[in-house]
Amino acid sequence: MTLRTADLALPMKTADPELTAVLLACAATLPATPEVGVTWLEQLGEAIDGALADGAATLEVVARRLLTSPRSLQRRLAEAGTTWRREVDRARRRRLQAAEHLPRAQQAEFLGYADPASLRRAVQRWRERDDS
Repeated sequence: MTLRTADLALPMKTADPELTAVLLACAATLPATPEVGVTWLEQLGEAIDGALADGAATLEVVARRLLTSPRSLQRRLAEAGTTWRREVDRARRRRLQAAEHLPRAQQAEFLGYADPASLRRAVQRWRERDDS
């Protein structure tokens, strides 16, 4: 649901002042919302990690996890100066560190690759990117 700022200033015809007083009193007893220092890219990384764990790390699936459209996700990635592939690679690199004890075939499956050769090519690509 999206509201315009001007709509929020309009009086509510069905507002219940007694309910408002109860809700405000209840809200006053709640602790303050803690400051969360999670950036958008960190949220994206967590969403990609979850999608990789579920075996479906596609742009559409991750966009749905972030409650946005695939196109909006692509725009946000561009605004952040990154790409979908780069962020998936980052997530896979993080997961690879946790799976170093596994055989290469299981690592490939854990990271969402079709086979160990795909993982080998990705690792090679990551090394080349690190060297440049």
